[in-house]
Amino acid sequence: MAIRSEPPDENILVGFLVNNIFHSRNQHDPSAWWVNRALQPKTNSKTSRLALIALAITFYGRAHRQANLLTEGRRLYGKALPQLRDDLMDPSEAWSFETLASVTILGMYESVAFTSGAAWIQHAGGLGRLMEARGPWRHKSGPGKSLFLELRVFLSAKAITFRKGTFLAQEIWKKVPWEDDPSSKNLIDFLLDIVCDIAGLLEETDTFLSSRSYPLGYSQEALPSIRLQERAFACLDSANTWWHKWENSKYSTCSEVTPGSSTSTADKDRPLYLTLLWFDNIWGAFMLALHNAGRIMIIQLLEALQIDLMSTVAVLDEYNFSPLLGISSDKRGLANEICRCVEYCQLKSRKYIGTFCLLFPLKVAYECLESQSRAGKWLWNKGTSDLANVSGFEIGRDILKSLPSLEDASGEV
Repeated sequence: MAIRSEPPDENILVGFLVNNIFHSRNQHDPSAWWVNRALQPKTNSKTSRLALIALAITFYGRAHRQANLLTEGRRLYGKALPQLRDDLMDPSEAWSFETLASVTILGMYESVAFTSGAAWIQHAGGLGRLMEARGPWRHKSGPGKSLFLELRVFLSAKAITFRKGTFLAQEIWKKVPWEDDPSSKNLIDFLLDIVCDIAGLLEETDTFLSSRSYPLGYSQEALPSIRLQERAFACLDSANTWWHKWENSKYSTCSEVTPGSSTSTADKDRPLYLTLLWFDNIWGAFMLALHNAGRIMIIQLLEALQIDLMSTVAVLDEYNFSPLLGISSDKRGLANEICRCVEYCQLKSRKYIGTFCLLFPLKVAYECLESQSRAGKWLWNKGTSDLANVSGFEIGRDILKSLPSLEDASGEV
């Protein structure tokens, strides 16, 4: 394709971006969608619009392999940063929806451009701190709630990836945004409650295991260990309860399909699996991947605390009539299910939130599988790169290599 000398019209760029990245959970009220609000910022705040154009140009340029557009995107990004700093210093702008939207969009830019892992992490950390400082009451309705729902997926995945607790695990953040309409809190929201709890438990377990001076089980270490065990079992019970609700929902319809000759879930020899997982709803696939990753980490927590899983009374395994493992302690089987739903997700969604729904589970899956296994090699060499190619988010290309291992993670959330 020939390289354009000038960027396309802004409307074309923004339209391409919106159609390929953003997803509104409230299809019945377009005015409540945060993206629509960001497209029409207040007259005294132009940062979110500038950030959106920088992201749109960069996303379009990467999708169409136009290097000049990537350069223009970087220029606009550089122009937006000092404007954002000014907004954050202005008491009338710092807590505004537009400023939160600007930080969000610039974080998306880093995900597309992925100039460095440090820049992405810095934006993500700033985003969390700003949303926490705004308080949950600013996210109860309209564009503020719409943006909160999307950012909650992103921030909870980041927290659990880096094994750091998050303010989103606080009860006030689990309740206030939905208190005016409790029925609007759905399965993905309840699943994220569990993910946020796991993130905090991971951090506390890591701190406990690294600081103890006695063998695990020694009397002086018993009390904190028992408390961590109790919380880990509470997370497991919550995950089991969630699974039963998901089983009876519209999202759980799943079938096994034979991979075609052009399947992307394959290495140079043949397809990785005899069957792939296919769903009736893209959110069903995302939720399965997130559930499986969370369940794997709960099992790993119990193992790290040296709990005898064979003798526990907790429900670790339960038979069901679906093609899915569901309530299971088979970590490798759960990891393979994550891999088996990737192709469906790639075909059905290129949205930003869909990409981040998958990046964390794929990292968990990789660390569950043997690195030299066929599935492990596929994830390392091809699986996440395919996700980056389909979604346009460069962060996906090196997610397994650029972010810290779940076994030894650090960083501010």
